[in-house]
Amino acid sequence: MGRVSEGQPILPDVDLTAFEAYAQGVSRLHASIKIINESVVIMDLGSSNGTRINGQKIVPHIEYPINHGDVIALGRLKIQALMRRKNTANL
Repeated sequence: MGRVSEGQPILPDVDLTAFEAYAQGVSRLHASIKIINESVVIMDLGSSNGTRINGQKIVPHIEYPINHGDVIALGRLKIQALMRRKNTANL
């Protein structure tokens, strides 16, 4: 996740430019979110203004689990994590 900047050779998969990302303090390559097994994790990529989970600043380059309803702040831009559980009843 991040924002696009002119002349940037590597683009983020999730572009937050339309949400005033620059003014909100979002770095060009700010954070990554991955699904590992059945968990979702976030990692700050060394951003200038940091990443927070529910108000707690996370250390860059370390994966942290996130859960349904968590509020993630990329700089001052806040995003809420909403996750749907996999329905295993039909398998």
